[in-house]
Amino acid sequence: MGRQILDDIDDFEEDYEENAFNIYTSFFIKKYGTGKKVFKSKKLREELASLAVKYLEDSLSAIGADIESGWSRYVLFYLNEAKKIRKS
Repeated sequence: MGRQILDDIDDFEEDYEENAFNIYTSFFIKKYGTGKKVFKSKKLREELASLAVKYLEDSLSAIGADIESGWSRYVLFYLNEAKKIRKS
């Protein structure tokens, strides 16, 4: 779920134009209503990045701390990406 949130933060404009489901767009509409065209919101990006961090940390806990595991490296990579977005 955390990885999908990060993906949707990046491509929400394209998904919005194609009327495709997107987590960012869904949260945006809940927050701002349907009367506005979806735009980049720093606050919403930070909120969703925090949610992604939570999901990715939960995933890492479920996998275990074995850094040699391919899944652990995968999750750690996206966890670091989510933390960067959250700080920006």
